[in-house]
Amino acid sequence: MIRRPPRSTLFPYTTLFRSPRSKAATHVVFTLFSEDLWDETMIVRRLSTQLVRVRGVRVLEDVDRELKEKIYKPKKHPGRTSSDFVPLADGLASASRVIFDARGVDGVAARKDAVHLCRYLAGRMAPADDEHLRRKAVELERQLSAAQKSGDCDEKQKKQMILKKLRSRTYHWEPIEYDAYRGMLYVLARAAPDFAVLTNIFTEVKRRLPAFAPKAIMDFGSGIGTVLWSARGVWESDLREYFAVDTSADMNDLARLLARNGREENAPFLPGIFFRQFLPATHTLRYDVVVSAFSLMELPNQANRLLTLDNLWKKTDRFLVLVENGTNAGYRLIMEARTHLLRKAPVLDPQQTAIVFSPCPHEATCPRLRDKTPCNFAVGYTPTLEPTSNGRGIVKFSYVVLEKRTASDKKDGEDDRRWPRIVSPVLNRPRHVVCRTCDSDGRLKEVVVTAAKHGK
Repeated sequence: MIRRPPRSTLFPYTTLFRSPRSKAATHVVFTLFSEDLWDETMIVRRLSTQLVRVRGVRVLEDVDRELKEKIYKPKKHPGRTSSDFVPLADGLASASRVIFDARGVDGVAARKDAVHLCRYLAGRMAPADDEHLRRKAVELERQLSAAQKSGDCDEKQKKQMILKKLRSRTYHWEPIEYDAYRGMLYVLARAAPDFAVLTNIFTEVKRRLPAFAPKAIMDFGSGIGTVLWSARGVWESDLREYFAVDTSADMNDLARLLARNGREENAPFLPGIFFRQFLPATHTLRYDVVVSAFSLMELPNQANRLLTLDNLWKKTDRFLVLVENGTNAGYRLIMEARTHLLRKAPVLDPQQTAIVFSPCPHEATCPRLRDKTPCNFAVGYTPTLEPTSNGRGIVKFSYVVLEKRTASDKKDGEDDRRWPRIVSPVLNRPRHVVCRTCDSDGRLKEVVVTAAKHGK
């Protein structure tokens, strides 16, 4: 039987965080409008982000023809790449119940602690770097000098005041040590939303590249092995090897047990499952897909993050998938990784380069970095902790899928057109709809579509 440690030692500073209020799920789609017909007529301001309002669009001829022939419905068009709702895999849910029963975990206490863990992870931020702290200290000193007259306090008192303010305004990051009990809490708190997010991303890759069939996947910061369950649901017949890396031996044991349907005597559903606590030093073995899901936030500093990203890029043969929470902190970590690898990839491997496969239709700087609006997406999942009115939970996430390519490479018959991407819910108005998109030139645009001008 697993004992529950005191709550004060489980998740420090949990009272600082609250559950984020989620809005309705955003339908993440690629727009079906012809980019070369856009007529930029005016610039407007929306939510402190610069938008270019676009007029004079039309639906692509092949899409318009197939809609009229009722090959598919308007809401089921081939440009749609995400799912509104992803239920938890039955095998993962049943294996979790078996393990909870076998370990004698107190369900009531574990559920309460899982809620605290969920809130703690939702508000988690990256550790502050030394340079960031120095800049903040200089700014606080400048503010203190401007507010006080000279001679009001000596240098020692001023230094103590600056340090006190710096501590109160800086996020107190601590590593999370996952033991057997915390691992079970993570299953309760994050298995369902993590599974929905990863399945959503993998499904997008499969829809765009039906011929792509990964045989080997590497999972950095594997935790309970959610990447394995999501990849199995999308590419089950093709997957041969799953290589998991997590520093917690208890989490590795839990992931191994889940893959055996909760019982040690059972064989794993995938024979080629391997667990390690550290990244391999060699780069001779490469994997079709390398994933880091909700793990960059757990690295102690920026230098460690960038070094880890370099190693992960060297280990992928095709795709590198990076996922974090859909908060400002998670979004900025994804943008840090995106910027670093787009710049560093040709240096790490001169024969190949990095392109953004998803979600961005460009390799330019993200236009949303100028303000405090994170570029995030949403998907529904089966709630396992707090019940909702409609039986669905909503999780927001930020991500990037980078593809390794040569300059003239075109794989699996992929369409080379860079479709603009709808980045916020479509606004339905009485006689028109408004689509806000991120375009291939790296700018946010607002497309107004009416039935009179563009047809139903």
